[in-house]
Amino acid sequence: MKKRYRTKPTNRPRLCADDIMERKAMSRYQDLYAEAMAKYGLERGVRGSEARHIDQHEYYRQCQREKAVLEKDVAELSTEKKKLDKEKKSLESKVGHLECSAIALDAQKKQLRQVNEEIRQTNRELYSENTRLTEANSSLAAENKSLMATSSKLSDDVARLQMQKLSNEANGDFQKYKADIARYFPDLEDLLRWGRYCTHIGFPDRFTQRILAQEKVGFAGSLFSSEHNQTFSTEGSYAKLERDPKEKHRFILTIDGINVFQWFRDMARKLLEKLGFQPKEPRQSRGRSI
Repeated sequence: MKKRYRTKPTNRPRLCADDIMERKAMSRYQDLYAEAMAKYGLERGVRGSEARHIDQHEYYRQCQREKAVLEKDVAELSTEKKKLDKEKKSLESKVGHLECSAIALDAQKKQLRQVNEEIRQTNRELYSENTRLTEANSSLAAENKSLMATSSKLSDDVARLQMQKLSNEANGDFQKYKADIARYFPDLEDLLRWGRYCTHIGFPDRFTQRILAQEKVGFAGSLFSSEHNQTFSTEGSYAKLERDPKEKHRFILTIDGINVFQWFRDMARKLLEKLGFQPKEPRQSRGRSI
C-alpha cells in the first residue's frame, strides 16, 4: 500500500535546516557568541569578509612551505644559539677573570689606601719636624751671628796672644840685654819682634833683613797667618816696614800698603767668597803692634 505524505500545518513549530543554517541566522549566532565571549578577550570576525575557504591539500602545502621556512629559521637560530652560547661561555670566562681582577684590584686599592695613609702620617711628621728644624735654624742663625762676633773678638785676642808669645820667646833670649838695648837702640826691640814675625809668617832671612831695613820688598809666594791658621798665596805683592805715626820707636808691617793683619783678613774673606760663603765684615781695627 502506497504511503502518503502528510502535509504539516503551517501554523505549528517545525525543525528545518534552512531555518537554522540560513545566512542571517548564522551571522546573528556569531554576534551573540562574540558578545558572550567578549569578557574573555575574543573578538568577532570581520563582518562581510572576502576570505574564502582554503582547500585541504592547498592548506597542507602551505603548512609544508611554512614548516620549511620555520625549519630553516630554526636551523639558523640553532647556529646563532651555538654562536651565542660560545660567546656566552667566553663572556662568562671574561667575567670570571674580571671578577678575579676586581678582587685583586680591591686588595691593591686597600693596600694603596693603607700606604697612602702611612705617607700622609709620614708627611705630617716631616712637616712637624721641618717646623721644628726651621725654628731651630732661626735660633742657630742668631747664635751663629753671636758666635761670629765672638769669633772676630777671639781672632784679635789670638793674634795678640800669638804675637805676645813670639815676643816673650824673643825677650827670653835677650832679657839680660834688654836694658842696654832700650837705652842705646830704642828701635831695636820692636824691630826684633817684627823680624821674628816675618820669619814666622814665611819670609826668608834675606827678605826679612831688607824689610827690617825699611825697604820696599817685592815678593811672590805663600805667607802663614796664625790668626786664621791658614796659608795665603800671592802672585805679586810688596812688603814694607813703616814707622807708627802714633807711637815712638814702633813700626807697622804693611803688605800692598795695608796693615799685615788686615791683609790676611782680606785674603781670608776672598777665599771664603771663592768657596761660596758670605763672611761677616770684621770690625775695623786701628792696627796692632806685636
